[in-house]
Amino acid sequence: MATFILLLAFLLACSALFFENAGYIAVYGFRWAADACYAVQLVCRRPELAMYAAVGLAGMWAVVKTSSIMRS
Repeated sequence: MATFILLLAFLLACSALFFENAGYIAVYGFRWAADACYAVQLVCRRPELAMYAAVGLAGMWAVVKTSSIMRS
């Protein structure tokens, strides 16, 4: 379970970086970036929201990992 939470945090952080870059280069006419921003407009306009979620999941991973160590 802890590994799955960490994987989700990593994927969210990667998607936040992807959409941040797509938002910057969509104005230069790159079609894939414009399509990505059109598909997920909220994350493209505010990629920090996905990063906040990734940080929250990383924090939850730390709590789960600490509690499992203390239980052992």
